[in-house]
Amino acid sequence: MPTIAFLLSTSPNKIDPDGMHQFMELQTQIHALPTPIPLLPIPTPPHLLRILQTYATPPSPRPAPTTAQVPTLGLLPYVTSTAPARPLSAHVTNVLSDLCGSLKEVARLCETGGGRGVLGEWLGEEEGKGVAEFWEGEWIVE
Repeated sequence: MPTIAFLLSTSPNKIDPDGMHQFMELQTQIHALPTPIPLLPIPTPPHLLRILQTYATPPSPRPAPTTAQVPTLGLLPYVTSTAPARPLSAHVTNVLSDLCGSLKEVARLCETGGGRGVLGEWLGEEEGKGVAEFWEGEWIVE
């Protein structure tokens, strides 16, 4: 895209007030165009190279924002019909995480009578029943 570099002063030590006035006039005329041209004010000749380099250098890419991810197995204490009032104990949660590697596996285990039996055997009848009841109204989408 074309760009106008406007030198405000030819003196290396000071900005000419007349140059600033002319720059502002040019800026108002360019602003009225349908597609305004970028206008770079250059205070004095020694600033020319640095300003052009800054303008020509693309900005550094911004790092993607990070969001805190909760591990899905961190939700295991709450996959019972008694939660949130009475979530699964730490021991039962650990047994369940050893038995199933994901929430999907827990849901699949609850689909069959044999799977519910395994839950009752490993977690205890009451806890196994609570986990199975939690998943009764759910279905897995692949």
